[in-house]
Amino acid sequence: MGFLIYSDNQKQHLNLSHTAWNIIDNDIHTFLSGDDNPSLSKFLNIIIVNFLDGSNVNISEYLNLRTYYYKDIFKDMDVPLSSKDHSIFKLLLEDESNRITECNSYPKGIGKKFRLNNYVVSLLENDNNDSYFEGSIGKYLKSLFEEYARMPFHKRELIFYGEVYDIICSAIELKQEVKVTIPNGMSYYYQPITFTTDKINTFNYLVGFSYSDKATSDTKKISSLRLSNIVSARAYKSRSYFISKENQKDINNFLLNMDVQFVSSNTSLIELRLSNTGIKMYNNQIHLRPNYIKKDGNIYTFNCSQTQIYYYFFRYGHDVEILSPLSLRDRFRLLYEEAVVKYKNQNKS
Repeated sequence: MGFLIYSDNQKQHLNLSHTAWNIIDNDIHTFLSGDDNPSLSKFLNIIIVNFLDGSNVNISEYLNLRTYYYKDIFKDMDVPLSSKDHSIFKLLLEDESNRITECNSYPKGIGKKFRLNNYVVSLLENDNNDSYFEGSIGKYLKSLFEEYARMPFHKRELIFYGEVYDIICSAIELKQEVKVTIPNGMSYYYQPITFTTDKINTFNYLVGFSYSDKATSDTKKISSLRLSNIVSARAYKSRSYFISKENQKDINNFLLNMDVQFVSSNTSLIELRLSNTGIKMYNNQIHLRPNYIKKDGNIYTFNCSQTQIYYYFFRYGHDVEILSPLSLRDRFRLLYEEAVVKYKNQNKS
């Protein structure tokens, strides 16, 4: 039957826990930071469209999947068909009860209103989960967003960017090249291999072989691109590709030995000296931390990108000294000197 929309202006009341609202507010600032109109309604509508099918609130689809699961279990059992059907029916009733209880277990909190867009209204009016929520859109959407807010960030990122993510995943499966556009308007062709997260599961990255839209596939190189930096993606059925065993081995080695966010950067041997405090910082701070290939006392040698060394070690200040290459040492020195000048400036305006 579907949910009934009673409001003429399609305004919907939504009651969520304090924790859920805090996470949603932060995600709006994160995911819609470059948007000219980062509204609550816009964000919530995107999540509804991208998450409704895969959420626990889609009880009807969940029960369909469980039905196939139970039939597969019972198919080889030597019992009458009527007994199988009765057992499956009882198991499904229990599954349904547990899922409804779970969806109704979230605490009350703060109520806010937002506007459902026309597409979301059509989805809800044709949604067959209404009976599980007593026909209440408020209860249905509360369960959806409470579930969303309890997910780790990298999974919420996949939901928000679901349209682009699905296009590229389909291209990976079909071995089709994709053209991706990034925020500065530049475009690249990708032979996509996989999506993966960084070491601490914060952000999602597309990994594959890329080349600019003004170049040819002969110039392709291993590259990574953060999902949130992909403005649009288009798959080309006419541009299929083949990944050789050697290319796949190269990808695997890069992902094994490098942080995924620095895959696109050139690597070099980098030597630096850490103070005792710097060594403690290196041992304790894992985010973006490069792995050393050699350690001699307090002198560490790395085979990674200079970009990663800069992002990770620059904050160490006097507890790190870049020994080589000289270009990176000079970069650190110049930036530190500029900081000293700024802090010595008595004119605080």
